[in-house]
Amino acid sequence: MKKAFNNTLNVDLADMMREQTGQRSVVRKVDDAIVKKSRSNDGEYRHCSFICSSKLWAKAQAIAHRENFSIRQVMEHWMQAGVESYESKNGEIGIQATRTVEDAL
Repeated sequence: MKKAFNNTLNVDLADMMREQTGQRSVVRKVDDAIVKKSRSNDGEYRHCSFICSSKLWAKAQAIAHRENFSIRQVMEHWMQAGVESYESKNGEIGIQATRTVEDAL
């Protein structure tokens, strides 16, 4: 299996292809060092990715550029507005605290 070198991480190209095509590998490898978190006024940010239409993404980027905001700021604003709209129709969404393996087992 070929390996690609990205910074200090070895990435399996087959895993990358499965992820890009939406397929899941049998065993998911999670490295906490890869998960990037930063602090803000309201808590932590998490790095995430999603797939959307190219046209929608291009429009979001154009709006962010035109209004001099980052794409993160624009997407977070829209996601927040969507959650608030959902909650106004369906009630507040409760977020469960995460638990550790020790708590579960």
